[in-house]
Amino acid sequence: MRPFTVGINIGYLVYGEESFKRRFSITNPDVYVDVNRTNSLANFHLLFQVSPFTGTVRPYIEGLFGGAYFFYLDKY
Repeated sequence: MRPFTVGINIGYLVYGEESFKRRFSITNPDVYVDVNRTNSLANFHLLFQVSPFTGTVRPYIEGLFGGAYFFYLDKY
């Protein structure tokens, strides 16, 4: 059994949607468009785990390094 473990975590999540009307331009305030917005999150992490013990109970130390990117997509 190896005492070190390395892994990755990749995820994507849609955490909200909304629809609203927005003015098409400042110069023509009478024209509106429908906007559909999707709020999303993408993440990527590297996982490091050290478990130097054997037996029934195996304590371990774990570390996580990475980040997340919040973004939204508008559809007109």
